[in-house]
Amino acid sequence: LRDAERWDDCPLVGPNVFLGAPGEAGISEAARELTNIAETEEYEGKRQEWSAILLGELEKAVEVQQQYPGLRQREVEQAVFATFYSIALSWLPSLSARLARCL
Repeated sequence: LRDAERWDDCPLVGPNVFLGAPGEAGISEAARELTNIAETEEYEGKRQEWSAILLGELEKAVEVQQQYPGLRQREVEQAVFATFYSIALSWLPSLSARLARCL
């Protein structure tokens, strides 16, 4: 939230605070922490490269947003992160437990 304060002008706190600054490649530090936790979990016997998956999907979201000028608030990127967060909380028990301790 502190990192996003510098660039995020949205009046509500939402998935946008987990995005990096506009125009910067990569994911935010907060998103990286979540993906690092998620990467320690196994799903169906395999570990997933959540950082790479999320980064790839966010890059696709940026491409879509560039095609539609009406999407000025990074809505597609926010939807991508919200989807990751929802999946991570429901499928990865250690992430849920660690987040519950932080709240």
